[in-house]
Amino acid sequence: MLDVYRIWNEKLLKLEEDFYLKLWIYDPHFINSQMVAAYKDCLHFYDQTFEVGNQEKQFPYHKYTYLREKLEMFDWHLYMDSDIFAESELIDNIQRGWMSEKEIEAIKGKAYKVETIHLSDGDTDKTYSVKVGDVWVGSIKKH
Repeated sequence: MLDVYRIWNEKLLKLEEDFYLKLWIYDPHFINSQMVAAYKDCLHFYDQTFEVGNQEKQFPYHKYTYLREKLEMFDWHLYMDSDIFAESELIDNIQRGWMSEKEIEAIKGKAYKVETIHLSDGDTDKTYSVKVGDVWVGSIKKH
């Protein structure tokens, strides 16, 4: 992923246009990690993808010792990896027997944010955001 990032960065720089090229490193869910690129009309598409993390942490270089030198070439910013649950889906999960009331209450209890959303049919629903990890968003340091 780091080598592909470097190649894409070189190609995008040649376009002489603003672009978004970031590595998203999920911790502990590394399997979800990815490189993300956007430019032109989609340049700001990912600006609000994650909520800013509320902890002071350093990037966990110790988990990637064999890549540390390459990872230190990036500026890293901490965000939250969150699962979002809609109340209507939670109720449906209880009715189908997929979850218990106790599990639903645990989700609601762990939620750091509860929001009311307006649906396209005019109805409303409630969402519960639960932090499940960190996302480190990095881009290569400017020289």
